[in-house]
Amino acid sequence: MAKFTQTLTTNTSVLVAKVPRANLGTNQLYSGTVYSQGTFGGGTISWQVSFDGGVTLMPLKNIAGATAITQTAAAADNFQLGVGTLASLTDAPWIYATLAGAAGATVVVGLLDVN
Repeated sequence: MAKFTQTLTTNTSVLVAKVPRANLGTNQLYSGTVYSQGTFGGGTISWQVSFDGGVTLMPLKNIAGATAITQTAAAADNFQLGVGTLASLTDAPWIYATLAGAAGATVVVGLLDVN
């Protein structure tokens, strides 16, 4: 198990983790727990994924693919992440957190790798 964390204090995007290749034989599904906690300063965390090394960020969506995942100042929050991985570590999806609309924020975001 690995733990990746970043602290957001301004309205910005940060790389939280590069999803490693799943080490599950023929099952190439990576899973983990993503979380945010702290003082949001009225802001919202939006989660993104990049499949090209951070050049293009797109909304990370729920498993149905219909709803972009966001977290607000209401409370600390978490969700389960399941993404496909390839045989090469260089093809790993990158997970980003973006804080927007915040003033005086200190939010810790992270990913607990359960592979």
